[in-house]
Order: sequence, then structure tokens, then C-alpha cells
Amino acid sequence: MRPIMTNSGDTLHDSGFSRFLRLISPLPIVRVRVSPWLYRLLIAAGARPAPPPRKRPGRISKAISLDDFLDWLDSHPYSDLLEFHTHAALPRLAKRLQCGCIGTITFLFDIALRQVEAVEVELIGMSGSPEHDDLLQAVSLLRNKLDDAKNFTSSIEDELPAVRDLTERVAAHLDDQSTPGDLRDSLLKLQSNFDRLERILNDFSGADLNDVDLSGIRLQGIRWTRATTWPRKWRGRIARNSVRIAPGVFLIQGEDPVLRGPEDA
Repeated sequence: MRPIMTNSGDTLHDSGFSRFLRLISPLPIVRVRVSPWLYRLLIAAGARPAPPPRKRPGRISKAISLDDFLDWLDSHPYSDLLEFHTHAALPRLAKRLQCGCIGTITFLFDIALRQVEAVEVELIGMSGSPEHDDLLQAVSLLRNKLDDAKNFTSSIEDELPAVRDLTERVAAHLDDQSTPGDLRDSLLKLQSNFDRLERILNDFSGADLNDVDLSGIRLQGIRWTRATTWPRKWRGRIARNSVRIAPGVFLIQGEDPVLRGPEDA
């Protein structure tokens, strides 16, 4: 069934009356706007509201937290997230195409870098102890890695695991009760944020991708579940090149050149 959009922004599934509207329209349409009274008439004729599609997010402010930035990133349509997954793994291709993914990755790591630099400054000003020095060293290593990662010279597939390892190393030194609560919370939140970034990049569990054009998309490394819906012509190929990594959860290995997507050149 084709959807119909009303003036209020709702979408409706097709009905006999909506087919009549298409017959009298001069051009073939997928969505038409109707007045509120016609909306009620369509409902009475058996039409029903359809779930709205994922909307493209608006612009973001430069003064934004990593939490808010990840909310903004995660609100993108699946087609955009798959393109981000592709270009984040292929920096030379992304730069050649001059896509917006470059700015997204740079901005993301820069937000995290500023957060870590603020923590580092506070730690430097505190009295030293062996535990404190270990924490400060781990934070400094994380800051250096984020400074490198924001330049996007290497695949995020290489950079993100290293960043996550360092955030885990930092968290391992937070058992010391002398660490102020606000610093502890900030560093633990940073660890959970990078875990979330990995899920945004790679986890499409339960996603409805049935209408997404997968041509030129790098599907290697994507996790999916039985609730994920793929375009019909891609289902067999994806199933053959996936391995089960948990009950009902699969990972696309990308042994098929089509699933590996474009080259980083």
C-alpha cells in the first residue's frame, strides 16, 4: 500500500478512496496532502495511519556534549548511518568524495578530546600519589590518541578499538577513592559514549532496511538479528556471508566483494 500524507503530517495507508485521488491527479504521486475533513473521511473509509519514517536531523551547535552529539548522529536515517559506516572505514575514499562524514568524525573526536583535556588539567593540579600518577598517565595516553584520531588518517575500525581500550584502561584506575566524583563520572561516561559509538556504526539489530539502497555500501562488520529486514535481492548473499556470534545475532564477514564495498582509494 502507498502512504498518503495529510496536512497534519500524518501518513495513511492506501484505500479505495485514495486510489480515486490518484486517478484524478494529473501526475502519478506517492504522497498527497489532504485537508482535515478529508483526512477524517479517509479514516472513516478504512484508511489507517502509518508509522512515520525516520526524519533527517537538523543542524547541531558547536557547543554540544558528546552525549547530545551521539543522539544527533543516531537520529539519522538508516541509509545515512550505513553510508557513515562505509566512509568511516575508508578515510581516503571519504576525503576523495569530500563527504560530510569527515567533518562528523573530526567533530566527534574533538568533543571527546576537549572533555579529556579538561579532566587532565584538573588531575595535573591535584596532589600526586602512585595511583593518581597512573590515572594521569592513562588519561594523557587517551588524549594523545584522540588528538590523532580526529585527523581521520586511519580507518575508524582501527582507531575506535584503540580509543575504547584506553578508556577501559582509564576506568581501571578509577577505583582509587581519591578521584573526585565529577572526574570519575566524566571518564566513565566517556567510556560508555565510545561503546555507544561502536553500536551506532555497526549494530543494525532489528533495523528495517528493506527499502534502503545497499549499492556501494560496505556491509562488512555489520551486526544484525533475525528482526533485521534486508532488501529481498540481498538476503541470500548476506546470509551466506554472515556468522552467528550470539543467539539470534549475526556478523557480516564481507568475504563477498560486493559486501566488502568500495576500496579505500
